[in-house]
Amino acid sequence: MSNAEYLSDSGSLTPPLADIEKQWQEFGVADDIINIDTEFSPKRQKTGEFDGEKFTPFFNCCHTISKKSGKKQSTTNLRGGYIEPGLLSRLLQNEEPKDNLLEKPIIKLFDYQFITATALVEQRQKLFYFLRQKMFEFESQETDQGLSSYIPQTGDNCWFYTSIRKQCCSFLLYVSAFVHRNLSPLTILAETNDPYLESWNSFPASLRKDVNNLWLFIGAVSSLPNGSFLKLDGASSNIKLSPAGQWLHLHLELKWGLTEILWRLYCVQDEKCVDQLTEIEEKLSALLKDLLHTATHINNGSIPSTLLHTTPFLCPCVKELWVIMIHFLDFLSDSHDIKSFWSALTTILNELLQGDKDQIKNFSFDVSEVCCKDPMLFCWWLLVHIAPLYWYNVEGEYVFKEKGNVSGNGILVQDLLRLAFLSRDAPKVQEDLSRCYLSCCLHILQHWHPNNDVVLLLWDYFHKKMNEMFYLQNQRIQTVACSRDTPAYKWFEQVLDRCNDPLICNDNETSYELFLRIVALHLKKLKNTKSLQGWKQLKGRFYSKFHKKRMEELSEQGILSFFNLFLTLACVGELEDVTNKMLSFLELLDFKLLDYGKKICIWKGYFVLLFLYKSQKTNAELIAQKVSTNFTDICRNYKEMHKDKCQRQNLWGLISVYLESTQELLEYKCDQRLGDYKLIGEGFDILVPLCGDRELQILLSFTQAMMIIISNELQDESRSSSELAQSLWDHVFPHIRQRITDPAVTQAHLNQLTNLAVGFTLLSITVPPESSPQTLETFHNLIRDFGLKDSMTASVSCKFLATLLASPEALEIIQSNDCQTEIVHTWFRCSLQKSSQDQHLLNLTRIVFLKIPETGNIIKTQRSVVAGNVEAALVALIRSLGESFSSLKLLADTVVFREKALVLIGDFLKYIESFLKQGGPPDCLRLSYKVAASLVRDCAKIIYKKTQHDCLLPKIIDQLVLPLNTKKPRSPAITQCIKLNLAEFLEGLASLDFRRDEFIKRKIKQIFAAYFHVFNQKCYLSTNSSPIKNPFLDVLKGTLSANPTQDSSGFRQYVINIIKYNYLVIPGRSPQELIPTLFFLGDLFKRTLSPGETARNTPLILKNILACLLACDTSSPDTEPPYIRSE
Repeated sequence: MSNAEYLSDSGSLTPPLADIEKQWQEFGVADDIINIDTEFSPKRQKTGEFDGEKFTPFFNCCHTISKKSGKKQSTTNLRGGYIEPGLLSRLLQNEEPKDNLLEKPIIKLFDYQFITATALVEQRQKLFYFLRQKMFEFESQETDQGLSSYIPQTGDNCWFYTSIRKQCCSFLLYVSAFVHRNLSPLTILAETNDPYLESWNSFPASLRKDVNNLWLFIGAVSSLPNGSFLKLDGASSNIKLSPAGQWLHLHLELKWGLTEILWRLYCVQDEKCVDQLTEIEEKLSALLKDLLHTATHINNGSIPSTLLHTTPFLCPCVKELWVIMIHFLDFLSDSHDIKSFWSALTTILNELLQGDKDQIKNFSFDVSEVCCKDPMLFCWWLLVHIAPLYWYNVEGEYVFKEKGNVSGNGILVQDLLRLAFLSRDAPKVQEDLSRCYLSCCLHILQHWHPNNDVVLLLWDYFHKKMNEMFYLQNQRIQTVACSRDTPAYKWFEQVLDRCNDPLICNDNETSYELFLRIVALHLKKLKNTKSLQGWKQLKGRFYSKFHKKRMEELSEQGILSFFNLFLTLACVGELEDVTNKMLSFLELLDFKLLDYGKKICIWKGYFVLLFLYKSQKTNAELIAQKVSTNFTDICRNYKEMHKDKCQRQNLWGLISVYLESTQELLEYKCDQRLGDYKLIGEGFDILVPLCGDRELQILLSFTQAMMIIISNELQDESRSSSELAQSLWDHVFPHIRQRITDPAVTQAHLNQLTNLAVGFTLLSITVPPESSPQTLETFHNLIRDFGLKDSMTASVSCKFLATLLASPEALEIIQSNDCQTEIVHTWFRCSLQKSSQDQHLLNLTRIVFLKIPETGNIIKTQRSVVAGNVEAALVALIRSLGESFSSLKLLADTVVFREKALVLIGDFLKYIESFLKQGGPPDCLRLSYKVAASLVRDCAKIIYKKTQHDCLLPKIIDQLVLPLNTKKPRSPAITQCIKLNLAEFLEGLASLDFRRDEFIKRKIKQIFAAYFHVFNQKCYLSTNSSPIKNPFLDVLKGTLSANPTQDSSGFRQYVINIIKYNYLVIPGRSPQELIPTLFFLGDLFKRTLSPGETARNTPLILKNILACLLACDTSSPDTEPPYIRSE
């Protein structure tokens, strides 16, 4: 039977089995070997590996596990199959597929032994027959399993299918090796009549024919059942393919093996034939279509959001075949007139995109067999996952280079973009699809060389739509409203994220934002390739779209899009060049005529630009000055629009944005100021005086933040803060000084102002203001102005000093300065005017008593004991003043000490004046009287000088003890305070020269006249209940001892005289008025322990007492007061 009869066009391509068996018998093969149905049934058990299968290249999904280590390799490398053993590399280098593969004389193919050197020439048809027969067995077994053929198999079934695949692949490998070794150009002999030599000469053509026939026999992948295209989500050593999946793998293995054979046949030809090359190209194109068809089963019906995460590879084997196709087609294209991989793929995809309009006919592998619901979406999805395959080398290693590029097809991407966005016939692309296309485009372009045409094509589309919102139909989020609420720093972070990591985008980004990411990626690639010409062309096309009319047409959204574009260009491109151009475009707009929304966008855009300059450590002084000038104009408008509340509210919105953005910018860490200090300018001089409570709160918080920034920078010696500090001294501090003394300021604002005063005072130590008429301040006079002046409220002075002196640096300066006395005086004043439980006052008390040397000079002992109690500290200080003064011997020392003590005490009555007028609060009133009594008792000689008419003691007595207005009754609280402290007042007066000083003598008599009868009356009436303390008895307690002093004894004698001539006068006093006096005298003499003191006093009052008794005897029993005789 001739070869032509075996492959007759009529009937089956497979020769009759009986004829084949007869031929095998003629070759001397045993009958039991020919029994194919028995030998290759599914029940056959595995035997030892035959030679051909010891090295069998086939697509094995389980070979993602490294055979050497047994551990899972990186998913970026291809393992197993054809690439890892080096078959692809050997093919491209025209080397033998496997060394020593044909060295042995006998080779096993399809479980039979053949002579290695002649099997393919002499028994070619039989071998190809067996290969087809194996396919029949495979298909028959799969069909018999029914639906179970779509379920992964294990055991014998799995081995059966895998064994057939290995046998088929082993045969094709043998053919490829045989052609390479035995059909070199030298083996093609001249024409001869020798049948053997003729067979050698005709062998290549016959083999080509057999290969083509087998290709036709295999058919297209599209003819396979859908169950063959079930995707494997992962790869592991435990995964088994279903029979249907095995059938697909066999198709791909055979087609690639046949393609390799055709290429090796072409290589051994002495005279290259164009038809053979075209034949190879057709086979590769058909194989590409098969791969595309497998992808359609994955993509068909996929939603756009899943495209980036779903690959077109059913399994790693399909991915490997894509890589093989890339390398092989590009290899052929370099040396032959064959389309490269991208050209071949583009041709097929273009036919797919135009399939509905121009269906190609009369082609066995028509593109109609590759069909999908959305061809454009399919093309984008395919390109996303095919583009990175170029990073695989011929060894299957994924060699990605961050700044590198691989071969791509920008023309195909441009065609897709035109069809999507610029086609006149196509409907308007929806936003969700637009986002999908651009996301795919972004991920594709990351791998390719920069292509200006792609970016410019997109710019031609988007420059017309800058005013659009780019929202989804079911999610109309107002991006402009979002941008208004977005701080400038957040906007800057978005720009930085877009430019630094263009590929990392979230699902909510609009199509315009994705376009900007594409621009950023493209510019980075241009910079990496140092393509200056590309950058010039690109920015020229961008700039050309903007002019005065276009800028005026931009809506609020358009302004936002404008800034995002230019900020992206500035961030990745030339910062200063782009900035100058952007500012020139913005100058085409009249800022005053813009609506509020546009102003906000421009305002924030300026600050994002400043952030950009600062992040790149570029001086932005000119831009900052421009923004500051605009801010000054806004503040002037705010001042002028005091009647227009709506306009004023809008202006304050701009001011708030400025303050917030300035704070964020100054807080942004950088080694240098780079001109941002210019933002603190003349506008603040206009704004601060205009602010009400709400506005002032914002400004004070802003200033406090500035002080914190300066403080942090001062701690870092590498950073300079002098410019920013000077700006605050010039434009903010004068208004802080003015506001802190404003009586209309609320307490909350006063606390903030005080903190700022402390901050500026500390700042003056390291960064004092420059000499100028307005801001000539020093550390010392700032302390006096904010902390030591009596005109400053106690709350400000106390908080200021407590906070300031908590700083070790400030305390060190104070300790070596002459203002310590003033600090102690301020504490004394604050202690009288503030609650003793105030935390700032307690802190100041501790500092004054424990860390101020001046206090230690006055109070020698127990400072730490009284430092925690304000009232005890006051009393201790006053007592120590009196003791220190009494211990001085020299007149000069007493004069100096009196002056210092009077400075410390200050205008005492002024400090407590409000409490006296209001009669409270009770605690403050009680403390005021206690301190006043302590001053009179312990410091009477300091605060009283006979020759000084305006000394403090007379004022204290007149205002606190003796009523100036007898017609106006005193409050019970004041009366109670007088009673509690009257003894100390009298004791202080007694310590003076009451015998010769008429003023003191008069005041003592006035006190007795005012209170002696009243207080004694109460004490007398309380004898039957709880006893009441008698201040007049307390002042004489020094005479009750056994050995009274001469001074106390003399004062007692003086008191007895006052009582004698004022309260024991008969007639002149009624018996009812005599009873309290006699009760007092009786109590006094009962308590007196010294007989001499009693004997000294008795002659003075005995006569008057007896007269009182006689007066009582003449009284009727009914009118005689009870107990008067016993008294």
